[in-house]
Formats: sequence, C-alpha cells, structure tokens
Amino acid sequence: MTWLGADVDRLHSFGLALERLHDELVPLSSVDPRVARALHLVDTDLDRVRRTWHQLSYGRMAAVEFDAWGADGAAWWTERFVASSTTADSILRRVIDNSAEQSFADRIRADVALLHGVSDFAVVADFWTRATDPNTVPVDIAGARIRRLLDAIVIHRADRSIFTTLAGHQAAVEQRDRDIDQLLALVIAPWSLHFTALAHEWDWTPQEGLHRLHEMLAIPVVASAVAAGLPAAVDRALTDLPADEFARRRRVDEVAAGSGATIDAVGAAVLGRSTTPLDRLDDLVGLVPWGSWVSGVAAGTTAATIVNRLDHRTRDERSVAGRAVAQRSTLATVAMTAVANDAVKHGRIGTSARQVNNDLAHELDRTRVAFDSAADRGGSFVQSGGTSPL
Repeated sequence: MTWLGADVDRLHSFGLALERLHDELVPLSSVDPRVARALHLVDTDLDRVRRTWHQLSYGRMAAVEFDAWGADGAAWWTERFVASSTTADSILRRVIDNSAEQSFADRIRADVALLHGVSDFAVVADFWTRATDPNTVPVDIAGARIRRLLDAIVIHRADRSIFTTLAGHQAAVEQRDRDIDQLLALVIAPWSLHFTALAHEWDWTPQEGLHRLHEMLAIPVVASAVAAGLPAAVDRALTDLPADEFARRRRVDEVAAGSGATIDAVGAAVLGRSTTPLDRLDDLVGLVPWGSWVSGVAAGTTAATIVNRLDHRTRDERSVAGRAVAQRSTLATVAMTAVANDAVKHGRIGTSARQVNNDLAHELDRTRVAFDSAADRGGSFVQSGGTSPL
C-alpha cells in the first residue's frame, strides 16, 4: 500500500541517507555475509522509497498541471466536444500508469473538470474507485475524497448555467450524467455505513450524512448498489473489533444502527418518499397485536406471511417491507459470522464449535438481536409503508 500522507521532502531526505548507507556497504559486502544481507535490506527499502517518492511527487505535479487546465471552465468544457482526447485524458492516464492516483486525488481541486473534461470516462471511474477503495485507502482519507466528490457533483448539477452545451451534444452530456451515476454507485456502496452511524469517522454528523445519502439514493442505480453492498460493508466494519468487551459492543451497536438506517433510507427511496423519525415500538403496537407479533416471530413466521398481515398497504410497500425484513436477517447472519471470526482471530474462541463459551454465545445472540430484533422488523414495515397511526 502507498504511504499515504507522507512528507515528500522528508521522504527525499530519507532516500538520500539510504543512498549514502548503500555506498558505504557495497565495498564491505563481498567480505562479510552479514553486510551483504544488510545491503540487500537497504536496497529493498531504497527501492520502495524511490517508488513512493516518485508517486507522491508525480501526483503532486500532475495535479498542478490538471488544475491549471481545468481552471477556465469554458475552455476545458469545449475541448471535450471538439477533440477525441483531451489534455485531461493524457494527464489522468499518466497518473494511473505511475500509480500516483493517491497523491493526485488529494492535490487536485478542479473536481468538476475531472468529471466532465475527460473524454474516456472509464479512466475517470478507474481513478475514483482506486482513490476510494476500502481495501487500500484509510477511512478518513476515503471520506474526505468522497465528500469532495459529492460536493462537486451536487453543486454542478444544481447550477448548470456556468456551462453551455454545444448544439448537437446534449445526448453526450446526458450520457455523462448516467456515467457519473454509475460512478456514484461504485464509490458510495462500500461506504454506506459512514453516511449514518459511522459518520463521525468522516468528521460529519449522522444528520448531514443521512441527508446526503437521501440525495444519492434518489438515483436508482445508487440505491441498488447500496442495498447489494450492505453485507460487505457490515462485514468490513466488524473486522478487527476492539479487545474491550464494552467497546466491542458499542461498535456492534453502531454498525447495527447504521445498517438499519440505510435499509430504511433505501426503502424510502424505492417508494419515492422521505422518511421521518418514528417511535418504532408505538407504531408496531398500533399495527398488530403485540402478543401475536411476538409469538409469530418466535414460531419462525416467514417474512412473506408477516408482510401479508399488512394487506392495507400497496404491493410496492409490502414488497419493500419484505425486502427490509429479509435484509435484516441476512445482515444479522453476516454480523454474527464477523464477530465469531474476530473471536477466533483474537483467541476468544477455538476453531471448534464446541469451544464456544457462554460469554461468546451471549455476545453472538446480542449481535443477532442488535441487527434483527422483532421491534426493528416492525419498524421496517412502518418505515417502508410510510404511514403511522399516531
């Protein structure tokens, strides 16, 4: 993984020091095997420093070049329609070829020009997925980049007056908007929990994150991707849990709350309406007899049967409610598996199922309830149906 956030000047100084050490070890390496091994280690580190310094410095210089090109809106906007390949295409391809996308992403300021000025959008999509990949990019850095990307898209779409569409190119502009929607789906889906309960890791409030998530979920392809990507997002969020029991419980509760909010937000988007905070327990009592609900769930009542009890709702509302119930059950299984795997990894459980102790069994059951309790299932029906007896 690239050394994100490294000081280029200090890295250069460190490289020079390694070069001097290398020169001193070379004459001695032929007479002492230990020196030869040390020289090999120095060579390895020096190669890494050189590559990293090149990536960081190259990305910084490329960003300056790109921002200069994208500073004049009218010029770059026109270039994409009159040339098969723009200056931006050349710069971005060179950035990716030199593995410099990380430093380029943090230096560039002409975000709108990057989205709309590059002729080959596949290169833009490749760049942004690399720059926000949850497997290689730290949480806070990915958050800063994604928030900046969303700002560029939302601001540009809110005010198109700064650009004029050349005659005969309206179809190309509309296609670019669809391409950007696909990009949003790719970028947002792995990080959906950071728009709700984990918003603090991106330095914004859950209210801010949820508002922006609602904006993005209005795009059908984004809503589909977020729903499909939620199990993987939950699994990632519950990897390497805290050793402290209470901190671990707090993390599980955060992820459970975030997943529930995301499910409700997707359901609201599908139904084309906004959600409002509801008291789930009171709404549930108003919908069905509490005793029959609990006994039904305890008896393993299927999601389809429960949904059919709400026959006063439309087919779409029942469909959304059914998917919400099914997804909560799926996420509960994913979460329990992640917690169990973490327990094995950190020695809280052996690899044999018989070695599950009472404490861990309680922790797994608590995880299941956090993600898929009867009250949450009822809340999904209320939220997805969009009505309240209150």
